[in-house]
Amino acid sequence: MIAPLNVPGLGLSKVKKRLHFISVMRAKAELTAQIVEFLKQKKWTQAEAAEHCGITQPRMNDMMRGRISRFSLDALVNITAALGQKVHIQFGAA
Repeated sequence: MIAPLNVPGLGLSKVKKRLHFISVMRAKAELTAQIVEFLKQKKWTQAEAAEHCGITQPRMNDMMRGRISRFSLDALVNITAALGQKVHIQFGAA
């Protein structure tokens, strides 16, 4: 599991740290779900999908099983790019 943001001197309260953690996990879950749906539509094997994504087959298995804690948001964005897709981010009040 990913630890909440803990940057010395930043002064975030525990509530803000928790909100950050929840926001990151939500973004990872949404992005993973979209990647998995894209891959299912392609009807690739896990090995084929992994090759297209630039990851190993065991990592692809983790993704297909929803083990989002094993992927950083950055890694998921890189996988999306490897598939020739774009990520759009919305900014707004939490």
